[in-house]
Amino acid sequence: MADVRRADRIQQLAGNIDYLADASETGIALVLQDVTGVVQGREVILEVSGGSRSLQVRADVVYIKKTESDNKQVGFKYAGMTPADKQTMTEIIDAYSKGVPIRAKIIR
Repeated sequence: MADVRRADRIQQLAGNIDYLADASETGIALVLQDVTGVVQGREVILEVSGGSRSLQVRADVVYIKKTESDNKQVGFKYAGMTPADKQTMTEIIDAYSKGVPIRAKIIR
């Protein structure tokens, strides 16, 4: 059975392609047009940023599912985060609640 995310998360309600669907301190979901090279169970490096904060983090691909618009929603679970990384992610998530957009992309 898949792990259930227990952290509070935020959801982004608008976007065209390659946008953030939701995020929390433990994981993130992105809607991507091209998922070439993205495989469930593999590790990627994500860059997540919001405002003046930015973080590169290892993440495992938990799921890939088709959206109504024929894009793919990809869920990631962060791996190997240090306490400082967790604090930065918390600050990025908190800033979103104050209107600061979150950006995320696969960098490797």
